[in-house]
This record gives sequence, C-alpha cells and structure tokens, in this order.
Amino acid sequence: MNIPSVDMVAVTDYCGTHSGQTVDKSKIFDFFYGELKNAPMISECPINIECKLVKTVELQHAELLIGEIVGVYMEEEYLTDAKPDMKKINPLVFEEGVGNYWTLGEHVGRIGKMEKDYKPQSR
Repeated sequence: MNIPSVDMVAVTDYCGTHSGQTVDKSKIFDFFYGELKNAPMISECPINIECKLVKTVELQHAELLIGEIVGVYMEEEYLTDAKPDMKKINPLVFEEGVGNYWTLGEHVGRIGKMEKDYKPQSR
C-alpha cells in the first residue's frame, strides 16, 4: 500500500484514471521491494506499507482483501522525534464514491486531553 502526499495529486489522479491495459505506468515512479520481494512500492511516496495477502472474501459487488502487514517504509525526513509526522507526510486522502481528493485537516486535540469536556448522558 503506497500512501502519496498531497504534492503527488496530479500523478496519482493520472494513474487512477488510466488503465494499465492502455497506458504503461511502470516508468512513472521509482520502485523498490521490501521483504516479500514481489510487492513493488513507490519510492516517492512518504509511506509504503508492505502487506501479505491472507484472505479474499467475496462480497456482493466486490472483493474484500485481508492482509498482514509485513513492513512499513518511511524516510527519516517524515519523522519528528522518531515518530511519523502527519504535517510532514501530508497524506493525500481519496473520497471513494464521489471522487474527491482531500488533505488532513488541522490538529484538534491530543488523546486523553479531550475527554475532560465530555459529560456522559444517562439513558
């Protein structure tokens, strides 16, 4: 699974709207291989997650692929204090069904700090 940045929206859109049967997309990106040696990952993407297929579930109009993460690949430039930094990664998010591209919004809080404003309702 390759997670592109917002800077890659044009090339990501091109790849998503052109079939590999009619356009050779193999030379668009630089690829590398991880532990499995058979899953190409895109060097230009800030995050690459190498997965092994565990199970395929047939649905009414699609297939659900269930995988196991084998490795996560990320350059140090996308880290802050040895942790992924969403602002640096700036991931591109695709809204399936309506075809919109989004970026992540602003930081809204920190885990364990937001609950103080929550008042449970009795039912």
